[in-house]
Amino acid sequence: MTEPALKLDGNDAKAETQALAKAVADARAERNGVSHEEMRDWLLKVASGDFKAEPPK
Repeated sequence: MTEPALKLDGNDAKAETQALAKAVADARAERNGVSHEEMRDWLLKVASGDFKAEPPK
């Protein structure tokens, strides 16, 4: 199991809030996935018979 990026003692609400804000910002900045809309559009194309539709990247 990986180690947490920041160890908190459980009593530091400010540090916890800052760590959470950083984690959210990092997750939003990193594009490892496909948006729901892109995936939905592709699935609708395939469902309508366009089996050669390019999947989202």
